[in-house]
Amino acid sequence: MFKILPGIPRGHILKVFEALKAIQVVPTAFLTENSGSDTEPLSSSEDSESLSSSSLNSSVDLPNITRPLPKQFPIDKCEFGFYAKNLIRTGEITTRGKKEITSEIIRVMKLYESHPTRSTRRSAINAFVKLGKASLSLSEEQAKTFWLQKVTQKLNTQLKQHRRLNNIKSQSKRAKNNSSGTASTVLAKRRKSTYMEGNDLVEMNHCKELLGDEFQKPSAQRNKRLICELMEKTFPLRRNFMATNPTVTVVVKEWPALSMYSELVQELKRIVNICSCDTIFHKIITHAQLQTHSPLIRRTLQHLPIQNSDEESLSLDISVIIACWLLCNMLRTNTKKVHISERYLVDICPENTTMDDIKEAVVDRHQPFVAVFGSITSIKKIVVFCEKTPVMEVLSMVDAVTAMFAYYFVFNYEYCPHVHLALAFLQKQWLKIEKPDVKQSVHELAMQMQLCT
Repeated sequence: MFKILPGIPRGHILKVFEALKAIQVVPTAFLTENSGSDTEPLSSSEDSESLSSSSLNSSVDLPNITRPLPKQFPIDKCEFGFYAKNLIRTGEITTRGKKEITSEIIRVMKLYESHPTRSTRRSAINAFVKLGKASLSLSEEQAKTFWLQKVTQKLNTQLKQHRRLNNIKSQSKRAKNNSSGTASTVLAKRRKSTYMEGNDLVEMNHCKELLGDEFQKPSAQRNKRLICELMEKTFPLRRNFMATNPTVTVVVKEWPALSMYSELVQELKRIVNICSCDTIFHKIITHAQLQTHSPLIRRTLQHLPIQNSDEESLSLDISVIIACWLLCNMLRTNTKKVHISERYLVDICPENTTMDDIKEAVVDRHQPFVAVFGSITSIKKIVVFCEKTPVMEVLSMVDAVTAMFAYYFVFNYEYCPHVHLALAFLQKQWLKIEKPDVKQSVHELAMQMQLCT
C-alpha cells in the first residue's frame, strides 16, 4: 500500500483509509429495470442483504498502527541501553548515550505518530528531563531546549535518509545560498555593521591629525599614553570608517596605531568585554586524549609531542597550537576545503619560508590566521596574516590568537567558514565573549569538557 503512494507520508495514508472505513455505504434508493416499467423500492430485507454483501466484498481489514497519544507521554516504554542509563544516572553527556536516548525517544513517539509533531516532541522531552539527572545540571528550560534540538536533528537526519533512499530531491540551504554548493571563500567576508554617533566630527578629525603627527616620530619617542587617549576619542569615527569595509592595507595606512599590539587589543576591548583564561588549552588537550575512537584526533595526536609527557608540563605556546588543531578536528564543518582545516587557523611553516609562499600556499585562506615559522617545538617567529597580508609579528602564541580575534572583531570579518566552530568555541570559553551566539555543537563540547554548568 505504501509503495503505491511513495510521496505521501505513512501517517496521512493511514488516516485516509481509517476515514474511508468509517463512511457507511448508502444503498441505491431505486432499482431500474431494463424493460422500462415503473421502479419499485427495495425492501428492508433486500437492503440489509445488499449492505452485508457489499461490506463483505469491499471492506479491507487494515491494521490500526496509529494510536491516540495519552495526556502524559509514556516515557516508561523507552527501553534505554547501558550508555543511556549511565547518562541519566550520572548526568555526564556522552556521544553514545545521547544517541541511544534520542533514538529510543523517537521510536516510542513513532508508535503514536509516523511523523512526530512539535507538540509530541515537547511532551516527550518534558517527561524525559524529569528522569534522574537527564537535565545535565542545567535549568529545566535549558535542558528541554537541549534535548528538543537533539531529537529534532535526529528526525531531520532520518527524513534526509528517507529522501535519499527514495530519490526525492530537495534543495539544500547551502545550494540555495550558493549556486556551487560550497562556502564562498574567494574573499574576506565581513560582518554587517552600523554607523556610530560620536562627538564633534571636527574635534575627532583634529585628534586623527594629532595621531598622524605622533606616528611621524621614531617609535622610541612616541607618547603611548597620548596615543591611547586619542584612539579612545576617535573610536566612533573609526567604527564608521570600518563600516565601509576597507582593506587591511587601507586601514593600517589611515590608522597606524592599529598595527601596534597594545592598541589593537584595546580596540577589541572597546568593542566587546574579554576575560581570557589560558588554562582552557590544557583542558582541550586532556579531553582530546580521551577521544581515542576518533581517527582524526588520533592522527593529530600522533604528530604531536605529547604522547610520553604530561600536558601540564608543555609550554603554553605548544599547548595553544595543539589545542587549536584539536578543536578543528573535534568541531568539523561541512565545507569543501583546499587543505586540512588546521591550516586555516594555525599553520606551521619551515623557517626559510617566504611571505609570498605563505600567501600562495592556500588559495582560499583570506580571513585572519596565525603562521608559525619553524617547528612546533622550536618556534622562530609568529606572524598574523589578514587577507593574505602579514599585519603583525608577536612574541607568543597567546598574543597571536588574541590578535587574530582582535582583527576579526575590529575589521568586521566573518569567521572563516572552515573553522568557524573552533573559533566560536575559543570566543565563548577562552575570551568569554557572549555575542555573537555560538551553535549547539560548541555548547555541547563545552558540556562534555565540564566547562559550564
